Amino acid sequence: MMKLKFVPTGNIFVLPDEEAIKIKNKDRGNYVLLSEDDKEIVEEKKEVKVPTIKELVMPEEQTEPMTNEEIAKDITLEELAGMDRFALFGLAQRLDLKPATSANKRTLLKMLKETGIFK
Repeated sequence: MMKLKFVPTGNIFVLPDEEAIKIKNKDRGNYVLLSEDDKEIVEEKKEVKVPTIKELVMPEEQTEPMTNEEIAKDITLEELAGMDRFALFGLAQRLDLKPATSANKRTLLKMLKETGIFK
């Protein structure tokens, strides 16, 4: 049996351990677990590591940027021709080809084919 104090009113309830912990966890901040001598039980706070943006975006095993060949290894010329303008533009940017923002699909295809890395 555990004592559970409702902080706003100061009421103390004696409940089974599981029930007291469940109520406290559901309504954080309003309830406090008390020890036998009515002293507050201080729970150790677990340190939560917040990942950085780099860790979220880049997998741990990949610390180096991908090479052009790694980016294009699974893309054939037929698949390249089937892509829409936005996908081609993104691929050209990823390969550091610096395409013009107004480049059409034909221009982007030509630019990508001239790299020679697509089979």
